[in-house]
Amino acid sequence: MAVRVNPRRLSSKQIFEQLEELEQFCKEQGFRYNPADSWNVRSFIWQQYTKKQLGKNFRNNWLDELSRINGRRSYN
Repeated sequence: MAVRVNPRRLSSKQIFEQLEELEQFCKEQGFRYNPADSWNVRSFIWQQYTKKQLGKNFRNNWLDELSRINGRRSYN
């Protein structure tokens, strides 16, 4: 189970590092980056980011977009 992190207890350096990691994740996986999505459990992007942190399967929008362009849908 994931360790819940309270952003109020993080230092400003840790917060900005995690925001940069989230931005990099969004660029790599094809999600839109919005800082308001960080630490929001209901946000789909944050859910996918935490899945990646835990080593679980997560969605890659670039692959989904390629499959839509080619006319073949493959769900991961």
